[in-house]
Amino acid sequence: MKRFVVSCFTLVFAVGAFAQSDSLLSEGLAYERGEGRAQNFTRAAECYRAAAAKGNAAAALRLGEFAFYGYGGQADSARAFALFKQAADAGDLDAIWWLGVCLQKGYGTPASPEDAVECYECAAAKGLAKAQNSLGVCLKYAIGTEKDYVRATELFKAAALQGDINGMNNYGYMLDFGLGVATDHEAAVYWWQKAAEQEHQTAIYRLVDRGLYE
Repeated sequence: MKRFVVSCFTLVFAVGAFAQSDSLLSEGLAYERGEGRAQNFTRAAECYRAAAAKGNAAAALRLGEFAFYGYGGQADSARAFALFKQAADAGDLDAIWWLGVCLQKGYGTPASPEDAVECYECAAAKGLAKAQNSLGVCLKYAIGTEKDYVRATELFKAAALQGDINGMNNYGYMLDFGLGVATDHEAAVYWWQKAAEQEHQTAIYRLVDRGLYE
């Protein structure tokens, strides 16, 4: 992540400086969710845009997600990437994870798995569960880094313990096949069941395949 490592590791410590309540962000969330008013993605985006212009990282992140998914307009991955970068530079961990996703897959920017791994490393080190899971996937499949089943399993476990359903499913897989950890079919089923309770489809499939899900 030669282009992003400084902002990730230097500015992530400044998250608290951007944690102030912002009425524009709150208003945007209310419009997005239809709380106390009619749901209106266009108005929500306007509020996020105004808040982001004032340096609100959470608003820039949400506006990036709007651009990525096309909420209130046409999807624009390049704009989404720019907004995620803005929020990441302000220290938002979710935005740093999103940078990793875009860099890994080539959404809105040339694909760079190595840079993606650096982003995941940055957010995972600060305890972001989905970043721990994403980094685990990269280590499991040697995406942008060398294969390391032991560390991948540790990261999946860390994510699972925080309630991340993808982490639960992946940790179960590693346990079931003994990848980076001693084989433990019973523990694997336990984590798949935890993920299935939240409707994780792959976990459900694995349980069905073993006759353990109805």
